[in-house]
Amino acid sequence: MDKSQLSELLLQALTHEEGCVRVYGAALGCASNPDLGAEWTESLHETERHVLILTLVCDTLGIDPGRRTEGCRIAAQLSEALEKTLLSASRMADREEAQRVACDCLVLAETRHHASWSLIAHCAESHRGPEARVLKSAVEHVESEVSGKLSRARGWCRELWLDSLWSSRPATDASLDTTLEEWASADSSGVRAAARGRAA
Repeated sequence: MDKSQLSELLLQALTHEEGCVRVYGAALGCASNPDLGAEWTESLHETERHVLILTLVCDTLGIDPGRRTEGCRIAAQLSEALEKTLLSASRMADREEAQRVACDCLVLAETRHHASWSLIAHCAESHRGPEARVLKSAVEHVESEVSGKLSRARGWCRELWLDSLWSSRPATDASLDTTLEEWASADSSGVRAAARGRAA
């Protein structure tokens, strides 16, 4: 395993976690649903703990956790963009829309978060030596939280959007069901024909 790239992965993951602390703080300014606010507060605390864990991992492996590579600067810019979007959303008059914007942002943040930890877990499983033990210990401490945060973010996003689309949930119209496989296998003319048929 390329140790310089492992260092880069850990530093970018740490940068993203630090950004996610601010992202969750900004998201809380968009939460009007008390259950959602409680969820995001818990996720904020978990993320703060992940920052501490990754900082300790870097220290243990002899990596300066304060070092910022070019990749880290890009990772920070992504978090800053999400934070800026959330701060704009928090000023929206439509509080329900603000919550949906926040959910969209958190799904994006947690997708990157999940990807980073999945890579760290893969490094821990594929490597031998003291680095692997340190990485495995870190993964064991966060594994359930990382998966849980992404699935919950997606779930909230879906439910808030569905609530906004219908005051009461309709029964599914089987005639409108199109599987992902059907769309993926259709050529462009087939897609256009399907769209025309639905519009007719």
